[in-house]
Amino acid sequence: MLRCAWVFCVSIFMTSTACATHIIGGEMHYDRLGNGQYQVVLRLYRDCTGAAFDALAPIGVFDGVTGAFVQVQQLAFPGATQVPIVLDSPCLTLPPDICVETTTYSGTFSLPDNANGYVLTYQRCCRTSIISNLLNPGDAGLTVTVRIPGTPNAVNSSARFNALPPIALCLGAALAFDHSASDPDGDSLAYALCTPYDGASFLNPNPAIPAPPPYVPVNWGAGYSENYPIDSAPVIGIDPVTGLLTLTPNVQGNFTVGVMVQEYRNGVLLNEGRRDFLFKVVPCDAQVAAAIQQRSLPVRFAMTSRRIRQCFVRGIDLALGFRRGWQ
Repeated sequence: MLRCAWVFCVSIFMTSTACATHIIGGEMHYDRLGNGQYQVVLRLYRDCTGAAFDALAPIGVFDGVTGAFVQVQQLAFPGATQVPIVLDSPCLTLPPDICVETTTYSGTFSLPDNANGYVLTYQRCCRTSIISNLLNPGDAGLTVTVRIPGTPNAVNSSARFNALPPIALCLGAALAFDHSASDPDGDSLAYALCTPYDGASFLNPNPAIPAPPPYVPVNWGAGYSENYPIDSAPVIGIDPVTGLLTLTPNVQGNFTVGVMVQEYRNGVLLNEGRRDFLFKVVPCDAQVAAAIQQRSLPVRFAMTSRRIRQCFVRGIDLALGFRRGWQ
């Protein structure tokens, strides 16, 4: 079925990149500007080897209860930047072919207060086919969505995540990442793993108007689930209060993971912000090993939070290339 879809795609859209796979994740948040005005921000992530970001990103607005269409805006592409690939240890190096880009579409929406609120949605197809934990990942799309609550809680700006997790993880190395979010209104926040949403299809990979809610989750591959999206020992987990994400990946591959932040005010759930992203688990080379064998010099490793942070050989920092004293 996937092969037939690709043949159809190539034959009909030979001159277009619309069918090319590239998406690896996204998220959305908004700020209330006053007088029914909202600044909406859509952030997307793509594999550098796939299709480029679209010139326009359509954001559909729907009634928060009935799902009825309200409006759509096409947000202009502002340019892309490469996501830095950072390791905790200067003694380790990643494979050279890891590359992820991000872009941020934004625009102002006029949405008068009402009792039902609104749902804002972006959809695209297709995800990259290299994903390890989804069933037929090259056929899967992406849906990024947020909710603006109705009255009496309409005066609201959504929570947004503070930082992006590392794209590349070293096989067998523990990760403890602060996946917390900030809320401009000071609302209470709770965190959980979640199943990302599927999205657009091969037949309409970049719909001018996204589909209305409710949305369909992606299909997990065998052995994977919302609470076990990546091979890890101990099992991946997120603290519901602090947002601390912990895992130790033990299988090489590319894993889609969903994290949700729920926003509460006086015990009432206002919104669920979802981040859909990809972990690339790779074997990391310890470059210091060759130097140790050649020089036969004593080595001292400084350990912090169960991760190798720095390596020294008689005052020479091999990773950074300048002299340092023993620590």
